[in-house]
Amino acid sequence: MRKLLHVCGVLIALFACGASLAGVINEVPSCYKANKLDGQMAVPAKEIFVLIDQTTLFDERLQSSVLENTWGYLGLNSAYTIVSFSAFSQGRYTEVISAGAIEPVLAAKERDSISVRLLKTFDACMRGQEAWAKKRAVEAIKKTFASASPALAKSDILAALKDVAARVKASAARDKVLFVVSDMLENSTISSFYASSMKMRAVEKGEVILRQGDVADSLYIIIAGQGDDVHAAPGSQAGTEDLVMIGNAGNG
Repeated sequence: MRKLLHVCGVLIALFACGASLAGVINEVPSCYKANKLDGQMAVPAKEIFVLIDQTTLFDERLQSSVLENTWGYLGLNSAYTIVSFSAFSQGRYTEVISAGAIEPVLAAKERDSISVRLLKTFDACMRGQEAWAKKRAVEAIKKTFASASPALAKSDILAALKDVAARVKASAARDKVLFVVSDMLENSTISSFYASSMKMRAVEKGEVILRQGDVADSLYIIIAGQGDDVHAAPGSQAGTEDLVMIGNAGNG
């Protein structure tokens, strides 16, 4: 089956494959092993990778959104990896906080070949495994948010993405989600958002930010608030059909 890779987050990041994160194990106890059932762990149907920037403090609304999305994504035959990153200095490097996989249920043919008593025990274990794994993932995310610090001097986002890229690539899951939780403001030896060429600009609601066809002389990054794409119907007021981004309600 064709593998799908979805990349999403508070802000989206594109990455190239690089070095892997070594020493990561599945923290979720196996119900198959506990009940001495034959068969090995199947390839997860899907896996979520939550990459959290510890140089940024996120408000309760954003934290709750990350927790809810992760909890809702996980279920039977799925896996998760929670990763923190920050400055690549001051003792803060890319680190896997928690990783695990929730096993699939027994196939109908296999269920018919084991005793009712064992099947009852196995089914109870599977229900507990799913709840345990989801709780473990959520606790790891909360722990990572709690240890964030805006006092860190650097934010090496590109290096963190390179670190986690090989693990995402190596995952055998058919559906993969990379959830990057960051303000995406790179500040490292590679590049810095805070370089002298970078300028902050306040945008009022309704203000035109850019139009389709404009000469590309700047890169715009929305730090707070939001913008809307506007495409007027052909034949409307001259020039409005080219309007592609305007300021919207909210801070920014």
